[in-house]
Amino acid sequence: MRVRRLLRRVFPILTISSFFIVIYFHRSNYGIPPTIRKNMTDSINITVKANPDRFIRLNRNDNDDLGNKMYNLASLYGIGKIVNRIPSFIADDKYDPNSSLELKTMFPKIFDTLAFKNVSDNDSITHIAFGSDDLAYTDPKIIHDSNATWMVLDGNHYESYKYFHPFRDEIRVMFEFGPKLLTAVDAYASKLFGKDKSHKLCAHIQRGGLLQQSNLESRSNFVVGAVLRIVEFLYTQYHIEALSLVFIGIKDDFYNTLNVPRYIDPHFGHTYKAYLNDSGEELAFGATHCDSFLITASGSTFAWWMAYLGNSERPVFYNGQVSKARNHSKDYHDYDMFPPEWHKMEYDKTIDDVVFKKLWNFELFNRKIDEKA
Repeated sequence: MRVRRLLRRVFPILTISSFFIVIYFHRSNYGIPPTIRKNMTDSINITVKANPDRFIRLNRNDNDDLGNKMYNLASLYGIGKIVNRIPSFIADDKYDPNSSLELKTMFPKIFDTLAFKNVSDNDSITHIAFGSDDLAYTDPKIIHDSNATWMVLDGNHYESYKYFHPFRDEIRVMFEFGPKLLTAVDAYASKLFGKDKSHKLCAHIQRGGLLQQSNLESRSNFVVGAVLRIVEFLYTQYHIEALSLVFIGIKDDFYNTLNVPRYIDPHFGHTYKAYLNDSGEELAFGATHCDSFLITASGSTFAWWMAYLGNSERPVFYNGQVSKARNHSKDYHDYDMFPPEWHKMEYDKTIDDVVFKKLWNFELFNRKIDEKA
């Protein structure tokens, strides 16, 4: 069923908060998103101009989950460009011995950019106390360099896109998926979608690991409301009528709470559940086979990278509430976590609906940027 006719049926339900979209539309200056795979960044050769005898690394092991690991490596690359040093990955991480193999399998070009070595006995080292808040951006230009072979950053994580966004094209090459991985993902997508050529809106779902944590998990009231709001957005902004919805990472118990046949199916030509073999395939699928992307649990660094590695022209939507209590550093420093061209959405319990938000959280709640609740 075509979206035009369906919207006539759902508009009465949505009118309570539809004016939020009107005030928000000015943020979007995209054209209709092109086919993702045809517009992936072409392979280029990264020439690291840093001194080949000067390195930068973290003062910790690399045994993080994939999303955080990618953040750290990308941020080290960006900071290294500023201080004229080559980012290094620990060569003999006893806590995660398969980490380098996992990265090399997913991203074959990664060690064309990163050094893969350890500190030797003859190397000089300088420790830098930089970035006390893992989730807030600090300008690397404040770092005072030395002649030491190794610069070791004492922060735990550097989870702000601003460290590496100026070098986005180079980061995309660093994290360019390997041909075997893409072949497997393309074959899966072909089997899943068949001849369906409609616009694919992908919604990443994450619950299990977040249910007992402070970060907010994917919740049905946000997922359903956000999907309906995005249907309206894509139709109004891009005149897209042929839509399919793709859930990534969804489990059957949560899927059943969404009442998909009643609330979601009427607005899409098809509704899919994508189940990939491993995290590498899931990441590649989300980055290369989605025409627009919804992050339903914004504490997920994995979903963030799915969105970031996709076509830069595709619309990305995310839940503006990161933690359950709204007191996580990501809640305060959302301007350091999410690019301004991404579309912020939140569930508003006063109207029982999802609305677009055009302000950063410190603006919404009249907080100072560094104020802690």
